[in-house]
Amino acid sequence: MAKLREKLSRAIDDKKSLDGEVAILRNQLSAFATELNNKRTNVASVNTILAEKMQRLDAAKKKFAATKERLGKEQTAQEQLEQVNQLAENEYKESEQMKDEVEKEIRSEKEQLFKESQKLFKLRADQANLIGDISGTLSASRNLQANITKL
Repeated sequence: MAKLREKLSRAIDDKKSLDGEVAILRNQLSAFATELNNKRTNVASVNTILAEKMQRLDAAKKKFAATKERLGKEQTAQEQLEQVNQLAENEYKESEQMKDEVEKEIRSEKEQLFKESQKLFKLRADQANLIGDISGTLSASRNLQANITKL
């Protein structure tokens, strides 16, 4: 019986020892479960933050793409306006050059008209003098004819 009591005593001691180990393992398991839940909560929180940041990133990418497209359109419009401006400047320079040429031609024509007017004035003066000479000569001729007829 002593052997049995000793066995029973050892069995009880082993059971208490095993119960203690089980309690320790339960406590560790509970701590691990709590830590796992905390980590899951942290992971969920980080995933939520990550999802928000991904949404903001997508929105920023869309905004960047729209801004880039708008910039491209604005640059194209600016290039077109610069081309139109260059054409307008060229046309303006051509019209200024043509205006200068026309003004030069007008001055030349005015000078020529003035010279021709002076020639015409001189010729009319000469014509008036010649008409006067002719009239004087005709009068003299009539007088002479009248004198000849009297004689």
